[in-house]
Amino acid sequence: MVLLKKELLLAQPHIKRLNVGARPNYSKLEEELAKQVRALCDKLKPVSYIMVQNKAVSLAKSPKYILHYSNINNFKWSNKWLNSFLRCNNFSNHRKTTIAQKLPAELETQWQEFLNFVQYHRIQYDYPLQLMGNMDETPLSFDMPSNVTIDNKGNKPISIRTCGYEKSCFTVVLACLANGTKLLPMIIFKLKNVQRLEFPSDKIWQNHTPNSENSQLLLISQEIRELTESGRIKRPPYNIIAEWIK
Repeated sequence: MVLLKKELLLAQPHIKRLNVGARPNYSKLEEELAKQVRALCDKLKPVSYIMVQNKAVSLAKSPKYILHYSNINNFKWSNKWLNSFLRCNNFSNHRKTTIAQKLPAELETQWQEFLNFVQYHRIQYDYPLQLMGNMDETPLSFDMPSNVTIDNKGNKPISIRTCGYEKSCFTVVLACLANGTKLLPMIIFKLKNVQRLEFPSDKIWQNHTPNSENSQLLLISQEIRELTESGRIKRPPYNIIAEWIK
């Protein structure tokens, strides 16, 4: 848009609507800053707003710009200046181009059916809230590069260079009970040999083995088969529950 205005301004200089606005106070500094931003984009490195502002502050402290601009030390590199800089240099914020999996169309219906299923069984078998839980396993990578970067407007696709370890993950297990109790988070490492480090006492960690989850599921299935005289599922003792979440 800025480049189009400049071309129209050369053709019709008397039209005030085509005015590109006030000129930058530190044009040479901004030209060098724009070159460095484009150089990082060419190397597929992510560029954030904070990086641009910090780089502008570091350039302002260089002797050549202090001699050329006497009042540059008093300038505040604010967000308003950043937006003007991005607009004048035809930059915009982009998200890394990925191929995402779409959610199924019947997702909300499945949620409601599962919720009704759980509520019905709780009423039918009189499950106590402290024995009903929800667990979620979330894979986290050791290297988490940013998916957002600054690049020229209209550039597609957007790629970001990484160190190659973003697919090396560990699993964090979060669980809570229906009565509001939050269980300790559990961290599972895929490596067989984990370094002997001092892990926080408020977290549980273990090595991943092929039969670790199967053994716990087998223990749970064996215990919940016991029924009371009335035919309801027998409430397991607390030591068994501790084994489930161990």
